[in-house]
Amino acid sequence: MRTKSAQKGFSLLVLYVLLCMHCGSFAQSKSLRQYYYWTNQAELAICDSNYQRANEYFAKAFTYKFPFASHLRTAYHLNTHITHNEDNILHYAYMFCLRGDGEYAIAEYWRADTNNAQLIDKLQLMADTTHCQSHDTIVQKKLEKIIETDQSYRHHRQPTAQEDSLNRSNIKAIKELFKTYPHLNEVTIGNYFWMYLGVPALHFVQAGNYSLQKVLKKQVNKGELEASAYMSLEDNYYWYKKMKRNKRSVDPNQYAQNHLYCYEIGNTLFITYPTNIKRVNRNRKKLGVAETFEEMAKKRIWEFQNDYNWHVVNHLGYGSDEETAQKAERVKQEIDAEHAKGNFLRMYYDKK
Repeated sequence: MRTKSAQKGFSLLVLYVLLCMHCGSFAQSKSLRQYYYWTNQAELAICDSNYQRANEYFAKAFTYKFPFASHLRTAYHLNTHITHNEDNILHYAYMFCLRGDGEYAIAEYWRADTNNAQLIDKLQLMADTTHCQSHDTIVQKKLEKIIETDQSYRHHRQPTAQEDSLNRSNIKAIKELFKTYPHLNEVTIGNYFWMYLGVPALHFVQAGNYSLQKVLKKQVNKGELEASAYMSLEDNYYWYKKMKRNKRSVDPNQYAQNHLYCYEIGNTLFITYPTNIKRVNRNRKKLGVAETFEEMAKKRIWEFQNDYNWHVVNHLGYGSDEETAQKAERVKQEIDAEHAKGNFLRMYYDKK
């Protein structure tokens, strides 16, 4: 039997462990919020043509967390295509090499249309000699199998019993992977991590299955998954829920992150501002995301006008180029009519 003093000592030990876990979680959460804050400031600085400050902000952000691929690509692209800062190019290329993506850094530098052969040699040497992260090929193959299964039965407009069964089987397999491998992310698996996972995850939420979202939110809070991926799925889940059940009470605008809010038709960018924009921004902030919807819109407009594709934007086509252009004009006319009535929720932007 334990004595009272032993029981008290054990209780204090448990309390200490729990306190350490809580403090560690809080510190991680604070670092993650700082990471998102400074990457957001860096991207906004680019939109304002303040490139030196953008580099300073990216450098600060990456001290809080090893960067997600999307932010690292933006920082690298800023220097290869705009500032041509050789020190920064080598620094961010080294980060790509640590991820096992040195060849991407070289290819992206070539796209900058440069003739700096000496820098190319430095990049190649760095890619050849850097001890990089080895991608987990076992998990890669398991994820490949899941997406192959997912794609093998997408033949019907309406879900079949077989599709529902395979969906449940795939969800179970993905959950088991996260349980077995707690650090599943784009560094350990490679840049195709979200392609492997994002497609079946989208099909799960389209089918009304929310269980994987709970797992993915934990990954976001741990800094293993970029928040934008989760937010897009969350919006899609509520959108399909509203469409299928025809419930007016269901609000699909949780984060305003999916393709419904920002898309291109031909040479025109369309942005739809959510009616509940204050709540959308509060939801983003609760998740740790510093970027408001208005700031996201500002970035997409800048990227569109300057022919950069740092973030994925849905491109809608309507048959031939001529038919797509005609569709764009019809939508623009609808929006002009809304503006005439004082409704500015929808906006459009043509290429300059």
